[in-house]
Amino acid sequence: MLVELGIGDAYGSCFEMADDHFIERNNDLHYEVHPRILKRYPADKHPTLVPSGCYTDDTQMSIAIVEMMLDKNFDWFDEEAIADKFLEVFKRDERRGYTPYLFLTLLNSSSGKELLSKLGGKSDKSGAFMRSAPIGVYADLAEVMEKAALQAMVTHDSWVGRNSAIGAAMMAHYFYHGVGPKAELVPWLKETHFKGTLRAEKPFLAHEETVKPWNPQNRVRVHGWDCFEAAVYVIEESTKMSEVLLCCVGLGGDSDTVAAVAAAAASCCKEIEQDIPKQLLEGFEDGNFGHKFLADLDNQMMEAFPCVA
Repeated sequence: MLVELGIGDAYGSCFEMADDHFIERNNDLHYEVHPRILKRYPADKHPTLVPSGCYTDDTQMSIAIVEMMLDKNFDWFDEEAIADKFLEVFKRDERRGYTPYLFLTLLNSSSGKELLSKLGGKSDKSGAFMRSAPIGVYADLAEVMEKAALQAMVTHDSWVGRNSAIGAAMMAHYFYHGVGPKAELVPWLKETHFKGTLRAEKPFLAHEETVKPWNPQNRVRVHGWDCFEAAVYVIEESTKMSEVLLCCVGLGGDSDTVAAVAAAAASCCKEIEQDIPKQLLEGFEDGNFGHKFLADLDNQMMEAFPCVA
């Protein structure tokens, strides 16, 4: 799951917020140099840009989530502990791809408590959604929903922030544990996520939003619900992982986040062929926290949270 998430993130980041012409010309399953790097910035001088073939904050924060999951003594109700973990994972690998403000805030914070004091924490953007998919491997769906919401509340304590994060984790759970066929994903999400007692209890607050069909003519905003609905659409439309990646980028906008979550969920789906192209696998970063590191974390996660299907 994490390897696929990282490759989706890395491929999508080559096109994040790029114009339609660049996407149409270059969306061919090869890592590209982002046009902003070509035009204005060297990649190592700007906090939102990463080199071709490298993952961004989506994957780095997902790594933090998995390390929390593997720590049996971790307290998910302790917001400072969650913030400490996000900061720890960033500090050991000061990776670009975050928003400029968050990058500088992480860079200049010495503790989770200090980090929390500098963050508003009420955002409805896609930051909590992008890191939640691994939580889906828990066997207990109520635990999946609770932990996805708890980690979201640290930085994105809004209805959209919490519930898009829950949605990302639920998609991964649905496929990882073989809950049902791909065609029944959306009815299951609607019935399970937005009905019943959980919806009305903290931190699951009632709201008029529900999962609606994504219009592929729309570009994906940096918004939790946009990314959630777009990822669901991509999963529904794809029968191969290569199609997942092409579709995520083809939508435009926040393509790295959509691709990270959609690829993570798709990696668990038996109806989706796992055909990541050789050039994306071979071109994917493999430093201290690259391909081998992610594969090892994947193995640890699968061993700790076996599929119950």
